[in-house]
Amino acid sequence: MNGTEVIKRTGNFYTGLPPWGKAVFLIGSIGITVYTIHFVYQKFKKASDLKDINKPSDLAGKELKELSNKGIKQTINQTQLEIYCQSLMKAIGQGCFEDEDTVFNIMKSMKNDADLLALIKQFGVRYVDPCPVSSPISYVVAWFDSKNVRFAANLIELMKYGMNGSEIKKINDDFASRGIKYRF
Repeated sequence: MNGTEVIKRTGNFYTGLPPWGKAVFLIGSIGITVYTIHFVYQKFKKASDLKDINKPSDLAGKELKELSNKGIKQTINQTQLEIYCQSLMKAIGQGCFEDEDTVFNIMKSMKNDADLLALIKQFGVRYVDPCPVSSPISYVVAWFDSKNVRFAANLIELMKYGMNGSEIKKINDDFASRGIKYRF
């Protein structure tokens, strides 16, 4: 069967439908077309979003090297940084409940700019589970999106997602009082 025959058969099928059937066929065709365009667009958008979401981690790595060249070294080893990253995910990146005390304690353990940059670099990009109570639509979307790419977050985005303005201010004020120049 060649392309002309397919078009002819589809046309015959369509003309043989009752008016309500034609409406259903048209609406279904439009829906499939819109979904396909949306799906392709989202795939391209996700790729560019993931590239941008890595930026803070990449920049932190570069600044960490610059600080090291100036003699400012991180005081926290990689294992401890990973423990902090996993603790932050459990505290504010998984579900509805936040454990602000854990977040505050981790941030208080940052002794200098190099420690905070090392934490941002180590955190990289991780996947956040939205809360079904406060973000039901996001939760449903994440549930259907097997890779949860829509909810990939770097440390800065995780902090803004999981902490309110006064909690972030408290952390930033603590950083300022200890001479750490970076802010969330």
